Amino acid sequence: MEIAVLVEPSSTGYRASTQSPVTLIAEGATESAAMTALNVALRKRLQNGGKIRTLILTDTETTEEICARMRADPLHAEMEIAFEEYRKVVNAVEDSD
Repeated sequence: MEIAVLVEPSSTGYRASTQSPVTLIAEGATESAAMTALNVALRKRLQNGGKIRTLILTDTETTEEICARMRADPLHAEMEIAFEEYRKVVNAVEDSD
């Protein structure tokens, strides 16, 4: 997993920070130390029960709504007839094996 981290100079060395959904800030004398401190802070949050997950929302339409919309399409009946005819042709062909 990759998380974008902003590393910038601070009064004590460097500050590494992340933004939503995981907002963390850590400081260190060097960039590397700040990144290590940030890594430790994130791992502590995850050890305490926190989880980082992804949610993919591609469509909010339910399966039932999709089926109803497809059945309402004037071409649906024609498609079903064409499928039936195709199945009859394919099922009538003997396997060559």
